[in-house]
Amino acid sequence: MVCANHPSITEALTSCARCRRLFCPNCLVELSGQALCLYCKGEHVRDLQSGVDAARPALAGIWARFAGQIVDSVAMWVVTVPLGFVAGVVMGASEPDSVTGPIAMCGLYIVIFGVMILYEALMLQTRGQTLGKMALRLKVISADGADLAPWQAWLRPVIRLLTGGCLIDYIPALFTAEKTCIHDLVCRTRVIRLDS
Repeated sequence: MVCANHPSITEALTSCARCRRLFCPNCLVELSGQALCLYCKGEHVRDLQSGVDAARPALAGIWARFAGQIVDSVAMWVVTVPLGFVAGVVMGASEPDSVTGPIAMCGLYIVIFGVMILYEALMLQTRGQTLGKMALRLKVISADGADLAPWQAWLRPVIRLLTGGCLIDYIPALFTAEKTCIHDLVCRTRVIRLDS
């Protein structure tokens, strides 16, 4: 590996934040907290003057997010349908006037909601992605661009379930510039597209 401008320099090389080519310290300038080469510095300044932030990740569209939610729902059915079958067997085996049936039903709902929250929270806390987001190359990040804090990963699915999932929760994403749903607004998160 050598500096793109000085082939004789092979040490202390850093990649330009935009073009990713390697340069020695003499060939880079720091601008907006990023190391940029001479050509990319000019491009970055033009972007700043025009209001474009090329360093900001591309936000995911509402339809991609909705499709990811459908994939996650199918993954949840794989777990919740057998649980529903077990609850049905318990209810069918109970006496008609017994409280076992309603208790089993309440227990089923608690377990299903718990599984849904655990699934999404653990996936977001460890990867920033659920299976649906992985399939569609999406990722959840904090509004400032950092990885999610644990509280964001756990509060996000709770808010989404409380707002009725895809219906009420997704309405603000149709009108906000950053395509934020209610759970994004409360938890200060954004969903971005990952580069191929």
